Amino acid sequence: MVGRPPKPQQIRTLEGNRSRSRIPEEVQAEGSPVMPRGMPKVAQTHWRKVTSEVNGWGICKRIDGLALEQMCRYWALWRTAVAAAEKHPLDKEYRQAVVGYGEQWRKLAIEFGLTPVARTRMAIQEQKKTDDFGDFLKVV
Repeated sequence: MVGRPPKPQQIRTLEGNRSRSRIPEEVQAEGSPVMPRGMPKVAQTHWRKVTSEVNGWGICKRIDGLALEQMCRYWALWRTAVAAAEKHPLDKEYRQAVVGYGEQWRKLAIEFGLTPVARTRMAIQEQKKTDDFGDFLKVV
């Protein structure tokens, strides 16, 4: 496939529809992701942080748990590699591990909207409450 991958409908809705073209409906997934057993403590902590944010946006469903698990495991590996690289700053393999795990985490984090640039693309539009009577009173 050449070009950018298609964006999910929920993300396109959050970004706003500048072209005014119809946003196609997609297969709706249900539920929220469940943390799998056997993840390292660092990965579990990262899972809780990410899901507490992402679930509020409504873009993370149960089926996304596999990608979320992979991202959290990369986070744990990155943290371990950083600690090892700090102990052995001249070892090239540790530095390469830090860069590699960090890059893999970043790629998955972009998919979930966890980087600053990805979040700006998902600007959640606030719903303005209409108060017709209050607006009428302001005019009078």
